[in-house]
Amino acid sequence: MPKPVTQPTQSAPTTSRPPAPGTSSTGGATPSKPTPTPIPPATTPTTPTNETFRVSVRFGEDGAQKSYPDLARLTPLPSADNPFFVFLGVKADQKTAVFLVSSDAVATGDGTCKPSASVCQEIELKKGDVEFFDLGSGTAGVVQYELELTGIAKVKAATAASAARARARESAAGRDFLRQLAVQDPAALAGWDYSRSLGVLVAKDPAVHVDAANLPSSVAKAAAGPAAEQTTSTVPTVPASPQP
Repeated sequence: MPKPVTQPTQSAPTTSRPPAPGTSSTGGATPSKPTPTPIPPATTPTTPTNETFRVSVRFGEDGAQKSYPDLARLTPLPSADNPFFVFLGVKADQKTAVFLVSSDAVATGDGTCKPSASVCQEIELKKGDVEFFDLGSGTAGVVQYELELTGIAKVKAATAASAARARARESAAGRDFLRQLAVQDPAALAGWDYSRSLGVLVAKDPAVHVDAANLPSSVAKAAAGPAAEQTTSTVPTVPASPQP
């Protein structure tokens, strides 16, 4: 007896659908595009400070000291003709004044001699410190000078421009003296640079030999203003990024 013919079963046609948003055709999640990092705005340069420093000292022979309420940087003492001491400036700690000392002077007192107590090429003084210096003076024998740092004050100028002029103020004669000293003894000025933007001494980079703080004598004289001219008439005046 013949077997009945079985008709093949037809499966329903399949239709492809587009993948759902956020998925791939294989069923995985579609990687999202990275969000671009916003570029920060350009940094605005720091506004120049209106602050500067005012250093006051008492100096002279015993019983004949004079007060200098606003000593210009690089002022030589007792005079340009006898520059036994030169005021280099204020250290970055804003509490210490540095003076270059003649090798002929023997120092005793509150200050700190550098490089050592026995070799006093520079003297560092804080407010209230008093230092005595014995200097040979030919037939007059030994003359003793007294140097007292009576104050270091941070003062605020009326404008940034006037503060910049105050920080640039220096003795033209003192600058000339240091130029001559640099030729005779370069090591004497090897320790400091002077930052006119900050108004302080900073440790000198030994790889740098150019004095960026050096100003022509005419500019230094103009920057010093009337106060420095008055100082020059009574006491003739002699570290950035920079000799002091």
